[in-house]
Amino acid sequence: MIYDNAAVLSNRLEHQFSNYISIKGIVTDPSQIKTFRSKIDIIVAVNSNYIDHSIGAVSISQFLLPDDVQKLHVAITIKQHQVKKDKFQERLLTFLIVIISSEVLI
Repeated sequence: MIYDNAAVLSNRLEHQFSNYISIKGIVTDPSQIKTFRSKIDIIVAVNSNYIDHSIGAVSISQFLLPDDVQKLHVAITIKQHQVKKDKFQERLLTFLIVIISSEVLI
């Protein structure tokens, strides 16, 4: 019997965090991350100290211990806050551009 640790952990993460995240794939070679960089919000590295300064990374054990769950909750909350902040700033900038444009027309 083949035991696929990555698939088992992925299923546990999906179950535990289904309201917050959607796992789109499992990468076994860090060089593959470059291919998907624009579509990655958080990297969950298992038994690794993988660091990518442009993408948030959380290192957990393959057992998904309570500390790991807490780390993931914190990382997800930070990412959600950052996304909301970025969207707000984008809307504000668009709003300011519209106001400035309409003042120029007057």
